[in-house]
Amino acid sequence: MKIEDFYKDGKNIIDAEKFFDENGIVDDNKVSFLIEEKPIVPLPKDPERQNFFAIKENRDRYEVFPERLPTKGLLPQPIDAHEMIGTFENNHTIYLTIANAYNKAMVKIESLEARIAELENK
Repeated sequence: MKIEDFYKDGKNIIDAEKFFDENGIVDDNKVSFLIEEKPIVPLPKDPERQNFFAIKENRDRYEVFPERLPTKGLLPQPIDAHEMIGTFENNHTIYLTIANAYNKAMVKIESLEARIAELENK
């Protein structure tokens, strides 16, 4: 079994229909395989960190809001577009979507501020 066997038409999108048997019952082995091969939230690479994965480390509120939000270089998973759009997205995807959009906006704002300052100095 390969993860590519579960993609839709060769795309990098999982086809949910392929997880049902001919009787319409979910195949637990296929679901387990998917969970291991494509976890929704990637586990820390360091096995020692996995023990502390559910512990919130940063408990103090911001004194000043940061210029950039941390993303560890990760992009969000694509949002599933259907009639229940956004209903089943996990917090990880929602946070990464907001953080990446915020960081892009900050880059544009800083660029515009620099151009305004340059024009004012002329």
